Amino acid sequence: LQVVSLAPERHISQYNLSIAYAGTEQLGAALQAVDNALAAAYLPDYIYQRARVLESAGAKAEAIVAYRELVDMPATGESGMVYRKEATDALSRLLADDGVEVDLREQEPVLPPG
Repeated sequence: LQVVSLAPERHISQYNLSIAYAGTEQLGAALQAVDNALAAAYLPDYIYQRARVLESAGAKAEAIVAYRELVDMPATGESGMVYRKEATDALSRLLADDGVEVDLREQEPVLPPG
């Protein structure tokens, strides 16, 4: 927590703080921290963390929107594919809870040039 108080504008600090808050079930604080991280850097890791926090907080509809956003993003690199797969699984599970069957086709990864 001290690192974040010294550098609150650093998105990675906010992301890590969100994980710590979520681990102690301080979900409001976890959501605020991950939203701060997303405001600074729009990364798949952060979108996935936000969706998980929303789901844990019982905000199912918002979690579905966040997971869907991640599923719809082009998956870049191995990390992007991992988060996309996790989001696909979570989205399918949440929608199945409502009796909705979903066909989320896998997309080919989009690798950075070079």
